[in-house]
Amino acid sequence: MAEKENIDPLFDPNPSKKRKVSLSLKGKRKEKRFGSVSEEALSSMAKTQMTKNTEKSSKWAMANFVEWFHEYNKRNEDATCPEEVITPSCSKDLLNKWLCVYISETRNKSGELYPPSTIQSLLSGILRYMRQENPSYPNFFSKDDPAFSTFQATLNNVFKSLRSGGIGAEASHTETITSEEEDTLWETGVLNIDSPKGLLRCVFYYNGKCFCLRGGQEHRELGVSQLKRLYNPDCYIYSERSSKNRPGGTAQIRLEHKTVPIVANHAAGICCHVFLLDMYLKKLPPIAIEKDYFYCKPSPVASEDKPQGHSQELKIGGSKIAAREARSENFDKMGRGCYNRGFVRTPRTPPGYGPEPWYYPVPVGKNTLGNMVKDMATEAGLSGKKTNHSLRVAGATSLYRAGVPERIIQERTGHRSLQSLRQYERTSVDQEMAVSRILSGEADRYNPKPEPISTCAVTEATCSTSIKIEENPSPKASKQPMVQYNNCTVNVFGGGKAQASPAPYPQYLPPPSSLMDQWINEGYQDFADYTY
Repeated sequence: MAEKENIDPLFDPNPSKKRKVSLSLKGKRKEKRFGSVSEEALSSMAKTQMTKNTEKSSKWAMANFVEWFHEYNKRNEDATCPEEVITPSCSKDLLNKWLCVYISETRNKSGELYPPSTIQSLLSGILRYMRQENPSYPNFFSKDDPAFSTFQATLNNVFKSLRSGGIGAEASHTETITSEEEDTLWETGVLNIDSPKGLLRCVFYYNGKCFCLRGGQEHRELGVSQLKRLYNPDCYIYSERSSKNRPGGTAQIRLEHKTVPIVANHAAGICCHVFLLDMYLKKLPPIAIEKDYFYCKPSPVASEDKPQGHSQELKIGGSKIAAREARSENFDKMGRGCYNRGFVRTPRTPPGYGPEPWYYPVPVGKNTLGNMVKDMATEAGLSGKKTNHSLRVAGATSLYRAGVPERIIQERTGHRSLQSLRQYERTSVDQEMAVSRILSGEADRYNPKPEPISTCAVTEATCSTSIKIEENPSPKASKQPMVQYNNCTVNVFGGGKAQASPAPYPQYLPPPSSLMDQWINEGYQDFADYTY
């Protein structure tokens, strides 16, 4: 029996009694489990929440309505408009009558007629303003309410009259930024990674284009915590918190947040969004990351005239190739990126990876962020009106022209309807020319891309001399290392295109060890410090 008592009850094959398990919470329970709220906070939450721009629009509309009211009474002293019309307690009959007069007489400060979209904005602003003061203010837009039948008919006829007169017929869309203009930004040095300001502009540009961010609020409220770094695959995932069309609320309780992945594209060089984000985040001070600041004020630690890190051009076999990323033992990747669009440079100390941060732990100002693209376009000499919103349009337009399905574009832009998404899809000149060729009978099918033209210059019958291949050269080609092969065998196929074989060594693969030794002997000894 004594042996039985010494057996651990957990391992007793025939326990006499069931084990009792008791749970106890460690630590003391907090005395105050729930929070407290003030009367002022409750009153504020009970009111309809509007964005600053919406609130500004409502005040502008109401000011226009009140100004018309006073001017009308001055012109018609015998038959004045009742003051009740501009109060939140106005009756339906008065609204139905006097809103018809208002939409027929309202003008801008120059005395010109408003287009239909502006009149619609004025009426919407008046309704929002009145309903903030009186939630039971009648909705004069309701077509089911017979009290506003006269107003609805008048509004419809006013819009038709304006449209037939050519007022508001021209649509005003935000201009996009073409690939050629993007090349110009790099070639002029507006976008660069050698200075804090240039790197900040790069990250801002590709955040707006690749994540399809709106020009104002989404850039200002962007935090480091919204970007999740993954390595399989090598990418970042942007998670939206709140936006213009996804503010949250009871109607959107089950609406998913917008998430946009951006996968690394090493062939894009310094235009790779993942590379730019890696480099930028490494140059942010730890305090900024703790406070969740993303766009921080550039520091004069590395000026634009004297950037950190010394760089030289590296020529091999008559061509300039990139050697940004290398390891201590061997080169695993070649030509991933270049630090200049026109040529490739190999820095001794890669800019952006030094010990000191390039930015203050202070957010960039609202006006500076708001004019970011405008200032870049002016500095680069781009034509047209470019705004931050142009980046969002550029992202959607480039995907549309490449034939990406609208569902995928919609997931990236965050549009909730295809109708609103299609306003961002700009038709290119090549697409318009393809349609014109079909209508004129020159072509019988839609082909927006012209046929490539290849030229092969051969001076000897053995085809073992220099070769030049041109297939509609694009400015985008400057992103990649430019390599010209000499004394190689040429295989010409039926398509009329020429291929060179064999190459000295495949792009993105390690060069011969003898070439590595030559580079090291020439002073390029910092390859082991390169990280991606």
